Amino acid sequence: GNAVGENAPEKVITYSKANLIYVGIYSLLSCLVFFVFAEDLVSLYTSDEVVIEKGILLSKVLGLTCLSDGFNSSLNVLLRSLGYERPLLIISIFAVFVCGTPLGIILCLCTGIGSLGLAIGFNVLSWL
Repeated sequence: GNAVGENAPEKVITYSKANLIYVGIYSLLSCLVFFVFAEDLVSLYTSDEVVIEKGILLSKVLGLTCLSDGFNSSLNVLLRSLGYERPLLIISIFAVFVCGTPLGIILCLCTGIGSLGLAIGFNVLSWL
């Protein structure tokens, strides 16, 4: 934001690249934790094998959300600092209320996959 206000495009590019690299590394590590240690994480909370099996699947679906959520947040901040608040608001409303939430509710209630449907819906809205 300050670099934009200073009218210093070189700084904007440098800071944006650094931010995306940092977010990329952090998001990838977070995703890997949810994939590699899914069983260990779920087993901290329960010993029920059925719950562990479903929790592992949910962990992996939500691990994918880590990838998109970090980049989504960084790009939102960058675009807002450039003055694109209105288009981002419209996209966010569309992603949450038109796509992700209804999809999650439909998958949860109508297909019988339960909380996995909500996780998929959340994942979709996160990628938009």
